[in-house]
Amino acid sequence: RTVRLFGWGSIHSQSCKMKVESGPCTVRVLYSSQSGRAKACARRTCRIVSDVLAKRSSRSNKNGMILANKPGATFDQDLTQYNLNICDWAKSLKQPDSGSSLLILFVSTTGDGEHTDTIQNFWKQLLQKSLPRDLLVGVQFCLFGLGDRAYGHQFCAAARKLAIRMVQIGAAFLPVNEGTAGEPGYGDDGTPGGGVLADLDTWLQSQLLPSLMFKLRIDKSTLDTVSEKVVSPTLSQKSFEPYKVVVSEGKVSHDADNPQWGSPEFMDAYSDFLESRRPITAYQYSLTGLAAVASQSLERQALSSSSNNKNTLLLARLVENHRLTAKDWDQDTRHLRLEVGCIPSLTNDDKAPTTRELHGLPYQAGDVVSIIPSNSETEVEHFLSVLPANVKEIADHPLMIQVNARGTDASGMGDSLVCYPNWPIKCTLRGWLTFCADIHALPEREDLWALSHCCSLAGESGQAQRDKLQQLSDGTGSALYTDYILRQKRSWADVLYDFDSLRAPGSQLSSLAVLLGLLSPIRPREFSIASSPSREMASSTQDAWFGMDLCVAVVEGKTPLGRSYRGLCSDYICRQVKTST
Repeated sequence: RTVRLFGWGSIHSQSCKMKVESGPCTVRVLYSSQSGRAKACARRTCRIVSDVLAKRSSRSNKNGMILANKPGATFDQDLTQYNLNICDWAKSLKQPDSGSSLLILFVSTTGDGEHTDTIQNFWKQLLQKSLPRDLLVGVQFCLFGLGDRAYGHQFCAAARKLAIRMVQIGAAFLPVNEGTAGEPGYGDDGTPGGGVLADLDTWLQSQLLPSLMFKLRIDKSTLDTVSEKVVSPTLSQKSFEPYKVVVSEGKVSHDADNPQWGSPEFMDAYSDFLESRRPITAYQYSLTGLAAVASQSLERQALSSSSNNKNTLLLARLVENHRLTAKDWDQDTRHLRLEVGCIPSLTNDDKAPTTRELHGLPYQAGDVVSIIPSNSETEVEHFLSVLPANVKEIADHPLMIQVNARGTDASGMGDSLVCYPNWPIKCTLRGWLTFCADIHALPEREDLWALSHCCSLAGESGQAQRDKLQQLSDGTGSALYTDYILRQKRSWADVLYDFDSLRAPGSQLSSLAVLLGLLSPIRPREFSIASSPSREMASSTQDAWFGMDLCVAVVEGKTPLGRSYRGLCSDYICRQVKTST
């Protein structure tokens, strides 16, 4: 059969005829994401596929499936388990009992039709000319690409390249029926009524679910019934505890001038968390010399995605922050000057060197700086005010957080939780909301589905609000989600305020473990560096290794109904005063 992929020419795939298998097939969900949208698609798909497989498990086990890694993993994370060896990874896909595996892939496109950071190692391995042409024979896959049609022929280019390469080395698209190969799905940011998630729902109903029905030998006449139940699932009554949280006695004083991540009590825990947010392609900076001596130098090393160097996260001091545009101009554009060297890294070592020296250029022309912002004190207070009373009371108590391994096998709400594995192991709730959790973000539809489990049914409005949250997350509620969340830019706190059953007695948000599992970590933002690296090297002083100039436009505006909004990072930067770290 010839498969044609949006002008990339035609390639010959394997036969679409389906071999009846004797054992269960392992399903693995992988995604590559730059901003988190592909991960959201993977989360939603994992929950829906889990629902289909749960219904199938009550029937015959023959031709069954096992979802191995919900809620999915990045391509590079999956490859790392096999020491970055694509051949070993391919062998793991070929189960001895069934002879085949199924991959469900979500691939984002960034830049000029390029792959994102989270698939770079996988893609380099896959492009090796020495790979055998039958490396993935017996492996079937479904693919959904994410992009923006405004970029013309580069729309979903990364997904199309991956599909072609997969077929070249033996993989085949999962058939929809006998003799008909499945087709890749394409999500467009500009699709009315929900963007890529609206396109995802269409692809799930027209391609993925029919393909799974065919592979599981489920009668096609039950497709509408199963799909309807999948999109509007029944609620699990089991509580889900993805973390073990211990609350300590006593309160930690809150001081805006001395952030919690700089406190000796919490510094190491925050350092590990912030290091986990480092972009994969970040430079490695090598510190030479000891703090005990009177000198210390900094040298930029080559890119390395596997380095464990803890000095890659540098702190900078703000020495310039002024507005470039006129005060009566609509756009607030700022000139910022940052200097690195006053505090080289997060460390408990208080022995500071008296001289500093920079070896080599600190960065290259065209590089970007990646900044990790934090939420404003006002926004954190607003978020705390809409949480259950028992949670608000412990906002300033020290917490010990440990990932609960048993939670990974839970069903129901657990399929839609984010469950970030690298939260600080010690912090306060206020500190976590300020420096770690992305409470400023707009909740995804899958987040609203998870929130529907948290509604308390003790009050009269509990069931109605639970139904409304499910409707917002439903595929048929795309227009409602667009109007309520996207156009009005409602954040997590806004949703919690509108649905008061989420803070009523009996709400699952009374559990800190559930709250920790709901929210995603703050995503670093990238800004182009507007200064010359050679000039910075020449102006290196004892007080700073190097500096950089940024030109930042503040994101702010009003929604159609007059709600004011501001961008998280640009607002964070511009509210800083000189000498802020």
